[in-house]
Amino acid sequence: MNLRLNKSITLLELIIAMVILGFVVAGLYSIEIFSRAQLTAVDRRSRLQAEASYLLEHMVKNINQAIGDVNNLAVNNDTISGCDQAVRIWIDYNPNGQRDAGDRQIAYCYKGTPDFQARYYPNYPSSPDYEVISQRISNFIWSATDNFLFVNATACWNPANPSDSRCGTPNNPAVTMQNRIDMPAVSTN
Repeated sequence: MNLRLNKSITLLELIIAMVILGFVVAGLYSIEIFSRAQLTAVDRRSRLQAEASYLLEHMVKNINQAIGDVNNLAVNNDTISGCDQAVRIWIDYNPNGQRDAGDRQIAYCYKGTPDFQARYYPNYPSSPDYEVISQRISNFIWSATDNFLFVNATACWNPANPSDSRCGTPNNPAVTMQNRIDMPAVSTN
């Protein structure tokens, strides 16, 4: 008599294999979700860093041309229509090293809620035209001492997000950068 050996999988073995496979897939999926969230957060922070860096580099490039002296300051706090904070700088436009009629003013302005913009006025006050340098700036502070301008800018991924208005959270990261800008043509004597 020939007995045939049946090689088959029982229902219990199949259920156990499916449960183990489910655990493996769930583990891989959770690693994928975690990796994606970390990549998104790093990408947002690096973009914010680039945006704040661009703002500060733009300011350095232009403010390095500032001109003035103790009796005729180069940097002034100014009120620009529609702006929360502004800084106005005399630029040595005809590079002769003296402040005269050939020079011009530029201005940087911070407009908070609801725009969160850093603006650059290349011909202030003669022209109201401006260039938006950043739309993610949530805080902008500056101060001038002698021939240095200290700038502190905070960029937030979504500064106007009504559901999470706090900058610096994992879903709404923030980057703060600061710079000391030297104005070599500003005399303190």
